[in-house]
Amino acid sequence: MPAAAGTTAPTPWQFDGTALLYGELAKAQVLEPTGRITRMFANGQSLSAQFAVDVITGASPTGRCPRERCRR
Repeated sequence: MPAAAGTTAPTPWQFDGTALLYGELAKAQVLEPTGRITRMFANGQSLSAQFAVDVITGASPTGRCPRERCRR
């Protein structure tokens, strides 16, 4: 059946992107961008690839300063 006028066939490629940004005052900060590309085939199958980067910054792994360095 031919496509109706004004409609288009779905594109075979799909691009998605997201980002997570989290932070606490004077503690750890987190940035995590994620991207995904998907190729859809005419037979209904698809193939996708995903890329993510996880970046964490802070004074220590817990986000707190070590006791011997903390000022009270």
